[in-house]
Amino acid sequence: MISIYKWTIMISTALWVFYWFLPSISSTWYTKDEMNLLMWDGWGAKIQPSIINDWLLFFAWLACSIGLFFTVKYTRELFVFLIITTTVLSYFLGFRVTTPLDNVLVNTITMADGAIIYMAYFSSVSEHFKK
Repeated sequence: MISIYKWTIMISTALWVFYWFLPSISSTWYTKDEMNLLMWDGWGAKIQPSIINDWLLFFAWLACSIGLFFTVKYTRELFVFLIITTTVLSYFLGFRVTTPLDNVLVNTITMADGAIIYMAYFSSVSEHFKK
């Protein structure tokens, strides 16, 4: 089970990193009209995004993924906290305008995160966190 757990973390982290840098890559894939439509992302936000907060979240998530991979104590709780926090904050970030590729990546990462949480708490992997 530990090998499936670690592979799931590696796949989720790789997809997360790819998703993080996707706007830099994908901006050349879309027409001007499509890019104008994507600019509406975040419209009506109650909290204005900050590049500093975005990078802090990225590095917190990356550090947490590394901690989960090596089954470092308390990273399970931090991971769940990050998921709950980002879920609650998404309510205040306005309308989301995303591409089909973004949707596929986010949905796949979400399923992988759910599997990671399940394995970290309810499988034999949970014993590794108690050491």
